[in-house]
Amino acid sequence: PTRFGRVDMKLSQTAGEWHLDFARGDGDPPKEVHVPARLAGQFTFGEAKGAKATPRGNSVVVEPGATAWSCTWKG
Repeated sequence: PTRFGRVDMKLSQTAGEWHLDFARGDGDPPKEVHVPARLAGQFTFGEAKGAKATPRGNSVVVEPGATAWSCTWKG
């Protein structure tokens, strides 16, 4: 558990892309949530589902109020 509630993340690779599932429990939302714009120098952020995602330099800012979302990076 964290001050934001329980946080669950699962990162998996399938068919040339990486997929992240994120979920957090009850609690105050974090100020910001960032994920990398690139993974391992070759996989580029593709899309997020369940939350708004905005590129910002070398990272992508994910809507901090969202409690469950997923995103992908494609190679």
